[in-house]
Amino acid sequence: MTKIIFIILIIILLTGCRKYEKTEIISPGGRIQIALHSAVGEIFPFAITDFTMKQISEYMLTPSLFKYDSQGHEEPVLAESWEFGEEKNTITYKLKTGMKWSNGLPVTAMDIGFSLNLLQSHKKKYRLRSRFAAIKEIEIIDSLTCRFIFNRPVPDPLFRSKIPILPSVWDKYSSEPELIEREYRDNFIGCGPFLLTDIDSDSILFTKNTSNKSQIPNLDSVIIIFNQTSIWDPGARNVHMEVNVPTDNVNRIQADSLFRIMTYPEQGYSFIAWNLNQPLFRDPAMRQILSLGIDRETIVDGVLSGFGSPIYGPTYAAFNKIADLGAINRYNPKRAQQMLDSLGWVEQPAGGRVRSGNPLEFDLKINRESPVREKVALNIKRDLDALGIQVNIEVLEWNKILSAINKKSYDALLVTWIDSDRYDPSELFHSAGINNGLNFTSYSSQVADQFIEQGLNSLEYEKRSAAWQGFQELIARDLPCTFLYNQKIIVAVRSNLRDIQIDHRGYLINIKEWWISSR
Repeated sequence: MTKIIFIILIIILLTGCRKYEKTEIISPGGRIQIALHSAVGEIFPFAITDFTMKQISEYMLTPSLFKYDSQGHEEPVLAESWEFGEEKNTITYKLKTGMKWSNGLPVTAMDIGFSLNLLQSHKKKYRLRSRFAAIKEIEIIDSLTCRFIFNRPVPDPLFRSKIPILPSVWDKYSSEPELIEREYRDNFIGCGPFLLTDIDSDSILFTKNTSNKSQIPNLDSVIIIFNQTSIWDPGARNVHMEVNVPTDNVNRIQADSLFRIMTYPEQGYSFIAWNLNQPLFRDPAMRQILSLGIDRETIVDGVLSGFGSPIYGPTYAAFNKIADLGAINRYNPKRAQQMLDSLGWVEQPAGGRVRSGNPLEFDLKINRESPVREKVALNIKRDLDALGIQVNIEVLEWNKILSAINKKSYDALLVTWIDSDRYDPSELFHSAGINNGLNFTSYSSQVADQFIEQGLNSLEYEKRSAAWQGFQELIARDLPCTFLYNQKIIVAVRSNLRDIQIDHRGYLINIKEWWISSR
């Protein structure tokens, strides 16, 4: 019996040793480089217009009171707890004790009040204003407690009060928000895991913030390189992660033991935005013709190599596809040709179509930083050329695309729209967004406005669901945009970069936990 017990103990010890030998101890420190296929965008959190910069802001620099987990449930960040009013017209937050800004001052309810007041005082300037339109005021109860008071009951008080928090030390600049934006870039103060140390036209440097023990990251610094073509470029072998990898490089990366591939689905969609101020696109029939003439399935299978799915309306994989939108405008070149004939666009022997002496053509702008979009544009050109529609592709830097959007000086744009935390199409499709530039197609529909308002504001789930169904079907018929695909973002990660989590929220969701292995 003694001999049997001795053998068992030896086995336990040996297996325990083997397990220990396989376990790595996290080694803090080091710098990593992340390569992005995009341009440096606006970094000030209230003015951010793209998903790339939003991720950087929320997960690295400027956290909110809470964040969402992968299932959409709320997790505390700066807040310790919250309590709803009985009528869902208030929400009271209790902040965590001991949280500090990087300048050593404590994070208090005054910072929350300052951040909201800055946003509300400059409603015409900042993109986030539409989400917080229902907030009447904020009440500071004590240094760690504040209450958001809404002007009506709202279905999701947490979402309606999720704002980036800035330090109230900048309150002296409140009347001139441009000075606060300058301070944010040049003399950054934050309470997130990283500090904004340097920013230029091609890169941003972040360094570890040690102000809050619970927020200290493992990495010493992170440099994000923009306009990066590939990790295979000369001088790019120090890159630890490449985001939005072209599908052409996937097999090559998978064959390289230095890297592994991860993916996540975009919480949005890629589409062609038609400028409805241009005479050619004012007729819904022409927009339908253009939508019927584009083979989305081939784009997804060929250009995206299956890393995505075709879409036919303003929806995506992470949001319930309530309506069967494909039945309305799925690829049908024969029908598109018949509609062109009925509208008087006559095919010419040498190719193309003409009506009243005018050729059927338009310019399609795409940004240079995305090699995928250029391939998608070539597919679109091929499909529409077959119908006699000439597409002139213009490849521009992203800042010139933004300028064209702001001035509405374009025929068509190939762009991607990413939702922020919740499904909210108001900025892109509500008529109120026309004047401030967010609704850059200039689409206006009183019915669409009503659907959006009910979908966002109704307290009853059934009414919200019915509103979104009606909205999706209406947009799929009016087609201010031709919807193309929901893409899976491909990320190449160096094998020695550990504990990476990636999902529909993006690739930076747990960057605080990342570390570099010596193996």
